[in-house]
Amino acid sequence: MNIARQAGALGTAGRAALTLLEEHAARMTHEERLDIYARADEWLAGTQDAEDFARLRACARQLMSRGPVETPARPSTISFIHASQETEALLERAERLAQAELPILLTGETGVGKEVLARLIHHWSGRAGSFVILNCGALTERQDEARPSEQSEGTPVEAFTDYTGAVRKAAGGTLFLEEISALTEMDQGKLLHLIEAGEIMPVGAHAPEHVNVRIVASTNASLSKLLAEGGFREELFYRITPFELEIPPLRERPDDLVALAQHFVRQISEREGREITFAPGSLESLKGLPLQGNARELLAIIEHAVAASKGQPIREEAFKLLLLRATGKGTMFEPWQEFSLPEEVLLYEERLITRALREAQGKVTHAARLLGLSHQTLTAILESRHTRLLAMRTPVQSRRRSIIKRK
Repeated sequence: MNIARQAGALGTAGRAALTLLEEHAARMTHEERLDIYARADEWLAGTQDAEDFARLRACARQLMSRGPVETPARPSTISFIHASQETEALLERAERLAQAELPILLTGETGVGKEVLARLIHHWSGRAGSFVILNCGALTERQDEARPSEQSEGTPVEAFTDYTGAVRKAAGGTLFLEEISALTEMDQGKLLHLIEAGEIMPVGAHAPEHVNVRIVASTNASLSKLLAEGGFREELFYRITPFELEIPPLRERPDDLVALAQHFVRQISEREGREITFAPGSLESLKGLPLQGNARELLAIIEHAVAASKGQPIREEAFKLLLLRATGKGTMFEPWQEFSLPEEVLLYEERLITRALREAQGKVTHAARLLGLSHQTLTAILESRHTRLLAMRTPVQSRRRSIIKRK
């Protein structure tokens, strides 16, 4: 804490002070706690970090009660970074479901944090066994040897391509089925038997083997659609879906996106041994990025921006070009790749016409009025440059002629 303060890294010093309060308050007098809290509050006065604010508030509540500062219930080594109340409600529900023994299904796009939440569920469950990942896409029946993967801090994790070996390794703990939608029909039958009877049938065995294991599964595909197409067993569907937790994409959680960006910058700061900050306004510009890869893509963007900033605070301009090119062929990392101004103009024009037609419920005259054009001009644009939007038009209804003849 003191070294960071002397180096001018006040944010780091403030977070170190909070850690002192959270982990060692029981050894301090009330006056000592007040002194440490006052320093943390002063050093973090300019922070915009939602996580810092939450920790400050928690410490302040404990100080007001004159009781020791409680250690957070959720482990610091496994953290689902968030700032929104919606995500907090999702985590609270997950913590309640963790106490049951029933299977849990986690749904959401790639990179939204399904594996992190699965680890938390295992931790909250209090199960003494290991947390084991089984990649359903890589599962084969012929491979009998386990293949270890990277191990994350604080949680024993191994990946297996053998179903029986993975279940045995997870005995007394949690088996995390990654992308359950990729299971073959035969493996779906094995899983259903494990859930219903708690048994596996090893190859060559004469009797089933009982295993106490908790199932948490994830998917970024629609199991309902797979069920309708005959690609997923109905019995397994109804056993795995009652307790479903859907994690929305980061682009729909702007507050969480900002909190996660700040978290990544802190990690990079610690890795590089220097204080990296955001310039005013740059964090807000992140909210406009249409992230498709969620946390993984966000981390790559942050690292790209840190490298481009050359030791200076990360400015808004670092993200503006990425946002500008988000609809074209360029990637988030090479925004000028295959750039063509005429193509970009056509893409933007198409987006505006699409919005106008939707607002007008397909009525070309109304849509043209919204765009400041005539009916004839918009029709000509559609027929020449955007023919695929013609299907959005409402069919023209012919007028009924009066049966009364004029004299």
